[in-house]
Amino acid sequence: MNHPSTRLRASTPHGFLLLLLALVAPAFVAQRANGQVILVTNNYTGTIGEYNATTGATYNTAFISGANGPQGIVASGNALYITTTGNGRVAEYNLNT
Repeated sequence: MNHPSTRLRASTPHGFLLLLLALVAPAFVAQRANGQVILVTNNYTGTIGEYNATTGATYNTAFISGANGPQGIVASGNALYITTTGNGRVAEYNLNT
């Protein structure tokens, strides 16, 4: 599978959950630095949701809203970078605010 986020995360304890999410949903996945929260894009609603990395429980389905076709997603420290297909940009968000 050529899904970059899944390939990078497959060796983590939560790699199986990330792989499963990538296979069943048209979404991209990133993991917060603490390893307990995953962030999932939803291209159809323009949102980024937060979910428990172990149980899959929903924290917030619209943690970030208004993204124009969110696709690629990378979490680095307190920063979240999202590529968008709607306007061809890379947006940066602070995960603490």
